[in-house]
Amino acid sequence: CSTPSAVAPAGSSRNFSCIGAGTQKVTERIVTGTVTPNIVVTNVTVTQTNQLIDNTLVAQPVVVLVSPNPKVEVDLVTGLFVFRLNERREATAADVDQLLTLYQFNFKPVLPPGPEFEAGLYFDTLKGAAGPAANEYRWTTVSSLAYSGAYGMKCTYL
Repeated sequence: CSTPSAVAPAGSSRNFSCIGAGTQKVTERIVTGTVTPNIVVTNVTVTQTNQLIDNTLVAQPVVVLVSPNPKVEVDLVTGLFVFRLNERREATAADVDQLLTLYQFNFKPVLPPGPEFEAGLYFDTLKGAAGPAANEYRWTTVSSLAYSGAYGMKCTYL
């Protein structure tokens, strides 16, 4: 990966807040952070705004990820700056039946001066599993739509 170069609004770094939802309200997320003029994103927080509690959707914001300095790469097909907010790690015995949600946050290579811009969010959830061999652990995909999403987000500079 090389460090991408881009054009962003003039001035110093700016705080932003984005909100978006896929086809289900339970996938709605708020993403906040800071972006610099050369599109370096730092201090990213992902908040899930709604929770399923006993099969009832409840508006209950919960921070699900904090990423101080996410890795970035340029998608060669779309030209988007892709920030991997977290990464898949090797599964261990402690991960059996635990969930790991992987997040990607995407920007166009040129951000408008504001006050609004668009970004993209992609997330996918994995579940820890054991076997079939002894001491073998792996991640399996969770198929429920409530645990994955890919959608555009409306963002505002704060």
